[in-house]
Amino acid sequence: MDLLQIGIAVILAGAAIAVIVWLQVSAAAASAASSRRTMAMMKHLGLDPRTVTRCDRHIGKELGRRCMRCQHNALCDRWLAGEVKGGNTFCPNAEAFRILALSPRLT
Repeated sequence: MDLLQIGIAVILAGAAIAVIVWLQVSAAAASAASSRRTMAMMKHLGLDPRTVTRCDRHIGKELGRRCMRCQHNALCDRWLAGEVKGGNTFCPNAEAFRILALSPRLT
């Protein structure tokens, strides 16, 4: 290998590391935002997020997964801020939240 090939290999390795770090940071930010939305939605609907996740961790994880895959993040943020009227029918967790709200020990 000559010096030019080594230099190119070092640059490519650095770029690959930068992309991996960027993807991890982006995923962490998306996860934090979806967690915040899920908790805010539960509170808005009268559910205690700590009680819900304490009763069944699988429910909390599934609610978070659905929120993370949701395509309505901007609408959700506006709805939670009171800028959008009506129900939360856009939410992939709406039915689960409705069912959870029926449980007296979770509200």
